[in-house]
Amino acid sequence: MATFYKCINNGTIAIVSEETYEKIRVWADLVEGARAIQPYPTPIFTFKGEESYATDRYRRFVTGDYGTMDILLSGHWVADGTFYVPFSNHFELQGGEMAEQELRFRTTLGEAIETFSLMPVSSIRS
Repeated sequence: MATFYKCINNGTIAIVSEETYEKIRVWADLVEGARAIQPYPTPIFTFKGEESYATDRYRRFVTGDYGTMDILLSGHWVADGTFYVPFSNHFELQGGEMAEQELRFRTTLGEAIETFSLMPVSSIRS
């Protein structure tokens, strides 16, 4: 059983591992204290409600729907966290530089399966 952190914005749920959450906390301290600009820690897995996910509009961006998230988190402990929730403000649909920045947060279901320890890495096929 592992610990994951959850943050919600505009109906989009983001989940990160404990390791990524710690990196986000360190990143936040650096940015606040030194005004340093570093890439935001990843991966951040994002999930939409079933109705939103059913449309191709969001499916190509987020990791999965809430049902998929529940399966991935089964048997793990989930705590509330505070961090950036990609794809919750729909910048990816607007084009331009904001969309490019948002798209770097895309994660695949295969990455999620590996991170949430559902299958050994060697069993995942691309």
